[in-house]
Amino acid sequence: MGSERRWFNYWKNKASEEINKNRESLHLNGRVYGTYVTTVFLLDTSANMAGKGLEQMKTAFKDIIHEFSQHPSITENVTVITCGRDVKVLQYYSANYTEISECVDDIKCSGGSPLGAGIIFCNSGIWSAPYCSMGSFDIRTKIVIITCGKPTAFDSENDSGIFGDTDLSIPGIQNPYGLNKIKESIINLVMMIGRYNPIFVIPVGDEPDICFLGTMIMGCHGGKIIPLHEARQFGRYALNIILASKATQRHPKEANISKEKIKMEVSGLQNVSEKDLEDVCEIIEKKHAYRSSSCIEKEIEESEEGEFQEKYAHMPNVGTRVQRGPDWRWKNQDGLGAGTVIGHSEKFGWVNVEWDTGLTMPYRYGNNGMITAYDIEPCNEPRILEDQPIAVGCLVRRGPDWKWGDQDGGEGNIGAVYRLKTPSEVYVRWPNGKKSNYRFGYRNCYDVEICDPFDPDIDEMLQKQIQCSQTRHTKEINTERENITSASLCSTGALTLTITKRKQGTDVSSHGRSGGGCVFKNTSSKSIKNVWQWRSPSNTWNDFPKDANDSIVDVFTKGKGTSVIVNLQGQLCRVNLKNNSMVNTITKQTFDIRLWNEDNI
Repeated sequence: MGSERRWFNYWKNKASEEINKNRESLHLNGRVYGTYVTTVFLLDTSANMAGKGLEQMKTAFKDIIHEFSQHPSITENVTVITCGRDVKVLQYYSANYTEISECVDDIKCSGGSPLGAGIIFCNSGIWSAPYCSMGSFDIRTKIVIITCGKPTAFDSENDSGIFGDTDLSIPGIQNPYGLNKIKESIINLVMMIGRYNPIFVIPVGDEPDICFLGTMIMGCHGGKIIPLHEARQFGRYALNIILASKATQRHPKEANISKEKIKMEVSGLQNVSEKDLEDVCEIIEKKHAYRSSSCIEKEIEESEEGEFQEKYAHMPNVGTRVQRGPDWRWKNQDGLGAGTVIGHSEKFGWVNVEWDTGLTMPYRYGNNGMITAYDIEPCNEPRILEDQPIAVGCLVRRGPDWKWGDQDGGEGNIGAVYRLKTPSEVYVRWPNGKKSNYRFGYRNCYDVEICDPFDPDIDEMLQKQIQCSQTRHTKEINTERENITSASLCSTGALTLTITKRKQGTDVSSHGRSGGGCVFKNTSSKSIKNVWQWRSPSNTWNDFPKDANDSIVDVFTKGKGTSVIVNLQGQLCRVNLKNNSMVNTITKQTFDIRLWNEDNI
């Protein structure tokens, strides 16, 4: 699982390194007042683009920039990124259209086409630019990709020394298109970024892969494919958004305005071409892409919160300091130093760590359903600051402006910083398990203050973290060993269930193949309140795994139907909530199910 996330985070961190340069250039060479928009161009400079592709790319790019220069009422701030032998910023934000147009004159095409890395790198332009409101529309940074659509994996000295071979798929998203892993990963990336920022694609070169590029932008809000001959028209995008905004303001209560009415309203505002009218209608149809930034920020906040949750009892707490463990295999990702647990991964058996270098990655801790491995282990090395005012991993206590009662469990308790939302707003986990955000310089107020890392109290706190992690993990492992349920397919294809109870302290061995059939293991910890269970032939009730239980609960509580397919370690079973039964879809063997809670005891 880890390689695809590592690949994503590596380029995300690379993009972060360019934010300040782009932000400074935006204010020095661009304009972020009045009416303005921001655009990130991603230009494919791989060997696939040599010749015809390169010439068409330059033509399309220069046509758009020229059109930008023709409407001075709107400032078009542009940054340019290339992806070929190198992925880099070619032009930081600027509104100097002559300079921007000339930046592509000396481009040479070589190397692979790391389109996925380039798309992530576009965040350097997205994160450094504010949005602009045009009437009822909030306009966020758009991405314009000019490519032949023939991506390759990224394999250079820069990342091979950190990751080695890389699987580019994104965890948790299936491949419904039958594409290879590289293209699948790019589609998923566009879906992620395109939820908030429109992405447009201009296909160029000999036989561009229109099928892939069309599929790529299907999940993007507001984006589309721009034919090469319409590149200049696309340069009028911002002008037509203004017209679309004015048209909708005249009919604020109408959810769906007819095309005829839109054209009549726009024609009454100014003389426009038929193509402009079509573009305005299309923008209004996709107005969800221009929803308010408060809605966007709420969506992003909810999405980000998932990375910082404590989901599993046997994992180290958020805020725990860690170092390389006995099964480490990730080269020098840790910078040869310590890091901090910032959350439990969506993937069972993985924990998210931010190293003191700033790199954030998931690592194995315990059994993930297939193997038991420990990439990390708790340590007592404190976070020592260099030139930062505060950082993830710092230990803090109440500051001079504390006003939050006993959230920290009482005066004198020490908490761990696990997230910096901004340089003046930090998130802290306290020993009582409570987590919240606090001021650290916001309007010159300090709810918390940093503890001296060499204070004896700090070493004691770190030792307690280690002991707590060991105790939690040992307790969970012992509980699992008492409740291991496995099921295997025998040679006849019938489902054979075996319930094995092990003594504490013995190793949990994995079953091999039985009679040529595949095996699945259902390992449950101590049952919790309101969990679905299934009954084995030996009349023993066993908890469904968490992901299967969540699927059943979702259908049961929301009234989505009476049946659901669940995956029990590779075997698909249909759960029927109407008659409380489960059928193995391969063997057709039937089992009873029930909703168990503590009141049943």
